[in-house]
Formats: sequence, structure tokens, C-alpha cells
Amino acid sequence: MSKVYFQNLNSLRFIAAILVVIHHIEQFKKIMHLPNYFDNLIINNLGKIGVNLFFVLSGFLITFLLLTEKNNSNTISVSKFYKRRILRIWPLYFLLIVLSFFVFPQIKILQINELSNSIHDNFISKLILFICFLPNLCLGIFPPVLFASQMWSIGYEEQFYLIWPWILKKTKPLKNLMIILFSSYIILKTMLIFVFKSELIKNNLYDKIILFFDFPSFDSLLVGGFFAYLVFINYRILHYFYKPILQVIIYLLLLFFIVFNSYFSLYINQIYSILFGLIIVNLSKNNKSIFKLENKIFNYLGQVTYSMYMFHSVIIVLVLNTMQIINNKNIFIEYFTILTLTVFFSIFSYEFFEKYFIKLKNRFK
Repeated sequence: MSKVYFQNLNSLRFIAAILVVIHHIEQFKKIMHLPNYFDNLIINNLGKIGVNLFFVLSGFLITFLLLTEKNNSNTISVSKFYKRRILRIWPLYFLLIVLSFFVFPQIKILQINELSNSIHDNFISKLILFICFLPNLCLGIFPPVLFASQMWSIGYEEQFYLIWPWILKKTKPLKNLMIILFSSYIILKTMLIFVFKSELIKNNLYDKIILFFDFPSFDSLLVGGFFAYLVFINYRILHYFYKPILQVIIYLLLLFFIVFNSYFSLYINQIYSILFGLIIVNLSKNNKSIFKLENKIFNYLGQVTYSMYMFHSVIIVLVLNTMQIINNKNIFIEYFTILTLTVFFSIFSYEFFEKYFIKLKNRFK
């Protein structure tokens, strides 16, 4: 079976990673009481936009691969899927857990006021939640674990993919099922926020519910899977979105919602997911896409975004603390240093750590 490859998507993944890094640079500057732009609504939302794009991309790619496997072999080897997933995600995930809980708190230049000290509060409970792939639950219950809190998104992905291959393997009318699941999610969200609001407030649960729905989650992965299914069956409606004028409208809508997202905050993640799905389809399948992102450098950098995502916060704090020590407040040097070191460290991680497990993973294609 030939390898499935979609043009432009590695570059798109790299763009998503950069959005997350920019968001966290300004967030850490605010936490460290440095001059920052974190309160700017666009900057404040860049991280969620980047993660949403990651989720839709992930749902799209993995769903398409599983559908291809099912089409070629009339089944899906769930055990092989889990082995591939474990070998790609777990090594770096558990390495960062060890570093964040036991190593980084001991390094002076990586300390940040109260956040560094909070690692000792509920230490065992937080560690167990991370080990059990529940970092998203941990973030909802306890203060963030410095250098590991970004793994909340890995938790959502792993939980989703625990059941997703079984659904694809056993279900026939996939399109209807995906529409039902997505609609059910929207209905549940609406009911919790509007119908049961007073009850949730009375039980001190409303803020936690809002926090859960404020982040991209299973619905974004599902939307990615839905568009993968439409591409897989070559659904005719997609060809309308290949037209240049509709592509322009899609990108303008995305820009509009990025600028004015606060007015649509309740359903903004779902809006982003659908727009990202349409963009992914155009970039990957439309030869007349108005944007071309395919090039060797971005294609390679897209492959190292997992380590970029996992380790960028360490680089940010290291650089910000160092610049305070040398009393350098130049924002251009700050950004250049952080982005450069993040990319180089990610390449090092990919080439000398992750690649070993990727080669093992490829045995289970």
C-alpha cells in the first residue's frame, strides 16, 4: 500500500505551532509581570486557534488513514493503531512528565514566582492524572503544572482516539453518525450554559463547565474526521468550495472571526473548526488552491511540531529569565531567540529521540 501524503499540511501544522508559541510568549510575560500584549484579544486567542487547527488536522489525517486501511483490508487493526499511537506520542509525553515534575523545578533559571512552587501542591494527584492521560482534567481541578500544562490537548486526543478507531471499524453510515455526534455536542453545550446555568452556579460548577467548553476539544477532532470522510468518498459538495471565490470567502471569514471572536465566543471553536476543515480540504486536495504552502523547509518543520509544542514553554521561560538577568528588553531579540531556540531544540529532539520510536512505529503501518 502506497503512503498517504497530503500536500501543504505539514506547513499548516508548523503555522499552528507558531500561533501557540506566540500566545504563550505573551502569556508567560504577563505571568512574570513583564510588558506584554496578552490582553490583546487576538493574541489572547492565538493559542486556542492554533490548538483548534492542530485538532482538526489530527482528526482529518488519522481518520483518512483509518478509512484507507478499512477500504484496503476490509477492517481496521485497532491494536496496530494503538501501537503506532503509543510509539509516536508516549515517549515524549512521559519524558516531559518526568522533567516537569522532577527536574525543571530544581533548575533555578526556570523558576517563575508562585507557579514554580505550586508543583508541590497535590503533587501525587496531579502526577497520577498526567500518567493516566488526564492532563485536561488536572488543568480543570488544580493550578497549571509549569511546562506540562500544554499537554491538556494531548489528553483530549488520546481519549478521543481510544474509541475512534472502534467507531470507524464498526459503523457503516459514518456521515450521519458524525453529524449526530457533532450536533449532540452543540446541544449539550447550549443546554448546560443556558438551561442549567442557575443550577450549575449554585453548585459552583458553572465556571468549570465554561472553561471546558472554552477550549477546543472532541468536537474539533470530530470535524476533522468528518471532512476526511467527505474527501475519502469524494463528496461532490466539496468541489463547490474549490472555486476561488469561495476560497477567498473562507479566508476572509476566518480573518473576521479572529478579529471579532469575542462577539461569537459561545460557538467560536466550532466555527473555527469548520473553517479550518474547509481550508485543509482546499490545501490538500485542490490543485487550484489560492495558497501554496508546500516547500522543503516548512514541510520538515511541520514534522517537528510535536516537540515544538511540548518544549516551547521551557525555552520561553529560559530566554525571558536570561534577558532579565542581562537587562535586555528588546522584543525583536526576545522573539527571534525564542523561536530560533525552539526550532533547533525541536529538531534535536526529533532527530535524536523521536525518530527512534518513529522507526519502530512504521513497523505497524
